[in-house]
Amino acid sequence: MRLEKHIKEAFGAKWKEGLCEGKLIEGKIEAGSPAVLVLATSALRSIELLRGMRSFAKECHAVKLFSKHMKIDEQVSLLKNIVNIASDTPSRIKKLIDIEALGLSRLSVILLDIHTDVKGYSLLTFPQVRFVDS
Repeated sequence: MRLEKHIKEAFGAKWKEGLCEGKLIEGKIEAGSPAVLVLATSALRSIELLRGMRSFAKECHAVKLFSKHMKIDEQVSLLKNIVNIASDTPSRIKKLIDIEALGLSRLSVILLDIHTDVKGYSLLTFPQVRFVDS
């Protein structure tokens, strides 16, 4: 799975500038505000998706925010730095947004994994994911 091509296309010709910004810039680049947010049904699937963006991980700071592997305080600490790509499950992403540790001001791409897991769930059928009409 090679997601780099699709992510580059989403950001256009200046993809590196838009995705891999290397320093915090007040008013432009906020700590904990990724350009790409990856949502998957599990930590293992999230890691697989990040592997599909392996070349970005060398140039762009990617964080894996998995609740089973890290306490929320550790995740909040990670998000106090520049984050270009963030990846986790919907419930943890929501919690980090709710406590204002994960910002969305810079978000350009949301990658929703619709792969069906061993239990037959995808993000579209996962019981913990609710869709809200506005």
